[in-house]
Amino acid sequence: MNKGQCEEYIRILQEIHPDKGGSAVRKQRLQGNIDPAYALDIIVPAYNVEEYIDECMRSILGQETDFHFRLIVTDDGSTDGTGNAVEKYRDRENVTVIHQNNGGLSAARNAALERSTSEYVMFVDSDDTLPPDAVQKLVSAAQDGEEDIVAGSYCNFRRFRWLKKTYRQRPGVIVSDSELKGHAWAKVFRRSLFENIQFPERYWFEDSVMHQIIYPAAKRKSGIGDIVYERRINNSSITHKSAGNPGSLDSLWVTLRLMEDRKLLGMAFTLEYYGYLLRQTVLTHRRLEGLGQKVQESAFYVMCCRINENIGRSGFDPEMRSPLEEAVRKGDYKAFSAYAQVRRATRARSEISIERENHE
Repeated sequence: MNKGQCEEYIRILQEIHPDKGGSAVRKQRLQGNIDPAYALDIIVPAYNVEEYIDECMRSILGQETDFHFRLIVTDDGSTDGTGNAVEKYRDRENVTVIHQNNGGLSAARNAALERSTSEYVMFVDSDDTLPPDAVQKLVSAAQDGEEDIVAGSYCNFRRFRWLKKTYRQRPGVIVSDSELKGHAWAKVFRRSLFENIQFPERYWFEDSVMHQIIYPAAKRKSGIGDIVYERRINNSSITHKSAGNPGSLDSLWVTLRLMEDRKLLGMAFTLEYYGYLLRQTVLTHRRLEGLGQKVQESAFYVMCCRINENIGRSGFDPEMRSPLEEAVRKGDYKAFSAYAQVRRATRARSEISIERENHE
């Protein structure tokens, strides 16, 4: 497939949902010196979550820990009672409240990062909660091991019921970034990882920056088996909202944007990154299911172009060891679609099994 064909597929997709997002590379370096008074800044972006925000903030402020931490909450232009709810906590010494015009999840996190001054930062979604010992477990592991990232386990709940699906992080040194989940929560990060990097704004699936840039930039990473995060399952998540929505094309656009950002940062095209892009091609295909085969096929060809271009420029030439690699390297949509259907069926069986367990 030549460059002209690739650009034509991009044009088709831009007409459906244009790429309006921004770079993850900061125009100005993150300012501020580290304040030894706090070991951790916990960042909570909040938009129209009056039903959940109080429970979230109370779970954070009620942490049983020896470490001093600060909660930074960004009210991202909420139109309900969220702004008033977070204001109730403003007078607390270790709480910083930011109000801003609506800019999206990334803009809210970035605003809080600019106010952070602790050695480590943590991200918590405003409808989720922390178990009482989360900060103690994560910061202890980070400081003891002088880690750049520490990831923990998490559990899921729906309203007042705990679900059986629990993700257990393998404890110990993280050898491969594929051992880390792609979301920003249930982890602590050394703040310096964000000195030149921010969350890409005006995109869905902004946490793609984790696998593409943040994880590879971290030299020391480890996991702990303790549950450090309680994730609420509800119908307002991007996973639910994006189904059949043209905005789900952001899965492709943010991937391409971050590929360009990696070049700006001088990051190498490695075997591990190649594996990530292959998995991302399958994930994007699944996210675009509700938009029809033409969209899925066009996005596949664009990913093939970009992956093969990077392989060509880097001199990195991995062997085609799987049907997925062969389909992507050859631009064979029929073979890729067959592979994706098998993966989808396997995933569906797993989800049905989990759902049955949750209703027992």
